[in-house]
Amino acid sequence: MSDYKRHKRQKHFFYEDNVEDLPRIINTKELARRLELVFMDVWGKEDFRGKSFLDVGCGLGQFSKCAKERGAVVTAIDIGENLLLKTKERAKVKTEMGDVLKLKYTNDSFDYVLCTEVIEHTDSPRRAMKEIVRVLKPGGKAIVTSPNKYWWPVFKTMMKLGIRKYDGVENWEYPWQLRKHFLEAGGTLIESRGFNLFYPGVLKVVEARARILDFMMINYLILGEKW
Repeated sequence: MSDYKRHKRQKHFFYEDNVEDLPRIINTKELARRLELVFMDVWGKEDFRGKSFLDVGCGLGQFSKCAKERGAVVTAIDIGENLLLKTKERAKVKTEMGDVLKLKYTNDSFDYVLCTEVIEHTDSPRRAMKEIVRVLKPGGKAIVTSPNKYWWPVFKTMMKLGIRKYDGVENWEYPWQLRKHFLEAGGTLIESRGFNLFYPGVLKVVEARARILDFMMINYLILGEKW
């Protein structure tokens, strides 16, 4: 393997290659906020019982575990074998190796698809969004979250200073781009919102009410449906 290919592989498999260090690397407060946002704020009233649920880029399995506890029939996918083992251990769900840029499932396969903080780590967020919508059943719902590109210069500086412990693929999008990708893929937007105002969990009440500040927030969420 050439040095270039080895470096590219390392970029794509950063989380997989550092799986044992992830509890130290990831921002646990930010993760807790996303879990709350997805399963309480946005999908708090959804009835997942018996419904097919795809967790794209499952990581360590926290979201898969919550979906299963709510009664969903969960399939968790990731590009890394070690990550899938961690998810299997934590969530006790079906796990499969897979890439969001080329999902192996047929059209109209899942009632729900969740892809949180994943598409920005691919070579093409637009293609990732297209695949997410493709595998949704008609009437199925998807949540996609991703960092807000307006904040990229700040996080890039944090990486250079060693504050942010990440060295993988980065392709951040602006909120308007995420919405556009979902619509172009054939989805219908139900809701879009920013979250994490300045820092995870800080000014949560303001975050929920001051929607005019969505463009200022660190992360962005879209909730959509396929018809």
